[in-house]
Amino acid sequence: MVFDGAEDGSSVFDGLRRHTIYYDDTVVFKVESTLFRVPKKGFSVPGNSLPVTIPQDNESMIPGLTDSDPLELAEVSEISFEGFLSVMYPVDGVVARYDNLVGALDLATLWRFKEIREKAISQLSRILEGRNVIEKIMLAKKYRVKRWLRDGYIKLAKQDDLTIEGLRCPGLELDWETISRIFALQQKERSILLFKQNSKQWRWPRHCGRGVDANYVHGH
Repeated sequence: MVFDGAEDGSSVFDGLRRHTIYYDDTVVFKVESTLFRVPKKGFSVPGNSLPVTIPQDNESMIPGLTDSDPLELAEVSEISFEGFLSVMYPVDGVVARYDNLVGALDLATLWRFKEIREKAISQLSRILEGRNVIEKIMLAKKYRVKRWLRDGYIKLAKQDDLTIEGLRCPGLELDWETISRIFALQQKERSILLFKQNSKQWRWPRHCGRGVDANYVHGH
């Protein structure tokens, strides 16, 4: 067998050149009791913190090339890794579940896969619109997603039954500065709503001088 490198950097095997784009090397992972075989290229992210080393040489006897000797991802759940791969390599007709996407966000944040993280956030944003606002805020705080945090606080401010005790509940436990901002935002929202309601009831005269104090009108 002949294995060498071509001038363009591609590999040559038995006289055949491997295409530099459309010839994918794969890597095998073991997560819990499940094996995953996927293309290597998605893991070539500069500065990532993946806890295992992706094999680069298919001729070497190193983990990750075969089912019998996979790369083992300890302390990673199958649900999370499946979600991570679903964002990295989406499959037509396969929709990732909420738990998968949260797992994808968790791993992408931990391993510093910025593009996967952004895609997971984008997909989760649509799902979180229909879920409890407290859950959205907790995820926002854990994974540092500012827009989720802002949207969550705005939703809280619009709740009529908002209480300090509710904002200090286990899991949420907002600090006092944030609580004061939420109540200030709530007061602002109520003031705007009251102004709009009163505006509908007002009947402005065609001429300010008839029946209305002109100075009052122009002063307000």
